[in-house]
Amino acid sequence: MKHLIITIAVFITLLSNDNLHAQCGACQEQVELVTNGNFSSGNSGFTTDLNYVTGFFCPLCPENTYTIGANATFYHSDFTGSDHTNPPFGNFFIANGAAVDGASVWCQSFAVQPGVDYTFSFWARDVTNNSNAHPMALLEPIMNGVPEGDTLEASGGWQQFTYTWNSGSDTFLDLCIVNHQSNSGGNDFGIDDISLSACENIILSQVANAGPDLILCSNEVSNIGQPSITGYNYQWDNPTGLNSVTVSNPQFSEENQTTSSQYLTYILTSDSANVGCITHDTLQIELKPLPALDLGPDQDICPGTTTTLDAGSNWDTVLWSDNQNTNSIIVSSGDFSVVVTYNGCDTSDQITITEIAMPDIELGNDTTLCEGDELVLYTGISGEWNNGDIADSLTISEAGNYTFTYENGPCSTSDQITIYTTPLPDVTVSPDTAFCQGTQVTIYASTIGLWNTGETADQITVQNEGYYDVVVANGNCTKSAGVQVDMNPLPVIPDIGDMSICEDDSISLDAYHEFNKYYLWSNGDTTSYSVISGAGYYEVEVGNNCDTTELEFYLDTYPCSWGIFIPTAFTPNDDDINEGWAVRGYNVTEVKVYVYNRFGDLIFYTTELDKKWHPSLGIGDDVYNYYVTAKTFDGEDFEEKGRLYLLR
Repeated sequence: MKHLIITIAVFITLLSNDNLHAQCGACQEQVELVTNGNFSSGNSGFTTDLNYVTGFFCPLCPENTYTIGANATFYHSDFTGSDHTNPPFGNFFIANGAAVDGASVWCQSFAVQPGVDYTFSFWARDVTNNSNAHPMALLEPIMNGVPEGDTLEASGGWQQFTYTWNSGSDTFLDLCIVNHQSNSGGNDFGIDDISLSACENIILSQVANAGPDLILCSNEVSNIGQPSITGYNYQWDNPTGLNSVTVSNPQFSEENQTTSSQYLTYILTSDSANVGCITHDTLQIELKPLPALDLGPDQDICPGTTTTLDAGSNWDTVLWSDNQNTNSIIVSSGDFSVVVTYNGCDTSDQITITEIAMPDIELGNDTTLCEGDELVLYTGISGEWNNGDIADSLTISEAGNYTFTYENGPCSTSDQITIYTTPLPDVTVSPDTAFCQGTQVTIYASTIGLWNTGETADQITVQNEGYYDVVVANGNCTKSAGVQVDMNPLPVIPDIGDMSICEDDSISLDAYHEFNKYYLWSNGDTTSYSVISGAGYYEVEVGNNCDTTELEFYLDTYPCSWGIFIPTAFTPNDDDINEGWAVRGYNVTEVKVYVYNRFGDLIFYTTELDKKWHPSLGIGDDVYNYYVTAKTFDGEDFEEKGRLYLLR
């Protein structure tokens, strides 16, 4: 049984205060057909008889031209005006109209639904920037070649044109705005926000389809309904057996454990686009009975045993996974399934028979232990030992028979081992001792044995520190004893060699070593470190319980700094004050001093510091040039030029 209900509401158009307000009914949607009606995408989406222009220096000065822009003044100095809805940033259509009656200003074509009222609207204004009388654009819509509505005179600021057009039997619309003004010297206008809108009936791309009526077996899985479409809502009235009631094609599966067929009815409701376009369809399902088949839970069996699987009786056919067709079969471990048929419907069940994993218990061969030794018997799995312990291991130190048994459900496994013991020999050694480096020491054992040096004896002499042990055997059983021999090291002389320091400095020296126990410096210091200064020979003595040793070294000193001092004037006037001129300094060598008169003649020269120049009376007051070179104590070259004044 099928039902179809489509609800369509009435489209109502209201006009008030020059603004369009539309309220669409159910199964209708408000559509806007005009592309780029606000010119935000520039010069696209429309045709026109006018010529498109761009650029600078009055591109709109010629008649029969237009452009798309935000400010009319940019394109003609005598134009004014900006976008209708988003000044000063939005675009609008700016035209210097053609002086031809009927020139198409703007045209677009649309697919329309028949019998629908469409509201056409646009805004227009005059863009001529003067108040003198001038021709105004006369704008009129042409729909499929027929003038419709009144003519709008584009005078003053923005004003709206609105017209309602019924499509009748038309399915296509050619729409143009034409200009009937044939005079120039004006006829300059702008248009913006062009709109063609309507409440159109929603064309349903799908009606409710619950699918064909079905005959299914108990627990048979089947999809019902139809493919889903985005924007549609679906609802089933009966949740029985469905994995969802809000999808268009849910999965159905239901069990019938009765002895007769059950009949289930389902109604699918489809709401297209969730706006009230609702359709219904009905589906009936006959669910044939099928008594339950149960092989029981999975089973565990002991290794090497079998079990019987029984599918029951009264089936039309029986087929096991090993191709047997009897009601029962005898099996060992593995996965098994059976398919039975009754009244045209199949059902199946499966079971897993698992052989219980039993560990391979191996305690090892019978073993002999030395007295005091221990043996750990480890099985890797917890079980019972013959002493009553429940554990996975047993530590043995005594002779005897030991048995381990592991049980897992009805299954068990075990193993046994016999342990024997042998007594250990008796051995003692010398106590721990020590000796000085370079000597040797003898250590003793209570009986002959094998030492870790490789010697077989009851005593050995060693000259290296370490741990020395001896092993004494009784058959395969051994006992060892050992002695720690330490070597007392000789004192270590410090790594101090001849050295040099600045003559004004001192130096801190450290003779510490972990082997040294006492210190004595030639200056009387008895700690590991000493501070010395001044050139000369020094000694340090270090020692410990084994020996003493000493070291002699030499400390040299060198200059710490240098300097050269050059006077810039002197007064040889026989008053015994500042009578001569000399270069002074310290810690410099290879000194050369030159004095020149203003004519470049050398009048004084020396290679000695502090050697004074006493000019003769023939050398008068004047300014003289000097030039001094030397080498510093650290090898750097010194050079200085300057002037000196001789004043008598």
